[in-house]
Amino acid sequence: MLYSFSTYAATLYECRAYDGSNFLSNNYCSQSKGVSVRNWTVPDRMTFDQQVENVEAEKSQERARLHAEIASKNQSQAHARMASQTKANQCEWIDATIATKDSELRQPHSAQLGDYLTEERRKLMDQRFALGC
Repeated sequence: MLYSFSTYAATLYECRAYDGSNFLSNNYCSQSKGVSVRNWTVPDRMTFDQQVENVEAEKSQERARLHAEIASKNQSQAHARMASQTKANQCEWIDATIATKDSELRQPHSAQLGDYLTEERRKLMDQRFALGC
């Protein structure tokens, strides 16, 4: 729960102990305790426990936002991969169909069938160009 009923600000210090754990302190992280990681501004008229709750809530919201950004990025990358695979499959199918039309055009056929096959091949070439194959 975020508290915002005070305009006065206090600072909580997030410290990293030498064993690697993090802790919050209302005093600056001294070299004997550990190294300062981040400073948090919290309302002054709260108890220390309420200030810690406030900071933990902010950290939780920040983590949720970062997870959402990462999920969104992964999803867009997956869509791009699927689109490129689909495009590659479409291009492969179009090339195979054009090769079949070329083979049919080399065989003896009537003028009407030749015109039909040529028009179908032209449509496939237009699709190929539109996809950027």
